[in-house]
Amino acid sequence: MEAPRYTLEQILDGLAIVWAEVIPKGPAVRGDLRIDHQLKVGGEWEEIDLMDVLFRVQRFFGFRCADAEWRQLFRADLAREAPAAWEETAGSFFTFGHLARFIADRLAADPPSKETAFAKVLSRRAHELLKARTHSDEVSDAGHG
Repeated sequence: MEAPRYTLEQILDGLAIVWAEVIPKGPAVRGDLRIDHQLKVGGEWEEIDLMDVLFRVQRFFGFRCADAEWRQLFRADLAREAPAAWEETAGSFFTFGHLARFIADRLAADPPSKETAFAKVLSRRAHELLKARTHSDEVSDAGHG
C-alpha cells in the first residue's frame, strides 16, 4: 500500500476541528488518547451519537465508509451493549491515533478532491506558512542590508 498522502499530525488537526464542531468544549485530540475516555470525562459519552460524528469525519476528510465497516473497526456495537467485552476486545484501539491511521489509509487509497473541508484547511495553513516564511526572509534580508 502507498504511504499516506497526509501526515498523522495533519489528520489529528483535522479531527480536532471536527470534534470542536460536535462538542465545542469537547475532548482533547491527541493520538494516544482514547476517544471514549475523553468523552466520559466531559460527560458526553452517553449523549453522543458516534455514527453521526463518524459521518462528519467522512464528510470533512472526503471519503466514504459503510456503517458496518465503522462498527467492525471499533466494535461500536459492543461499546454500550456489552462494555466489559468491548473493553477486552476493542477498547484499547479506540484512540484518536487509530482513527487517524484509518483515515490516512483511506485517503491514500482514494485521495479526496480539493473541495473537501480538510483540503481547504491544509491549503489555507500552507498559504499562511508560506506567507510567514516569506515575511521572515524579508525581515532577515532587510537586517543584512
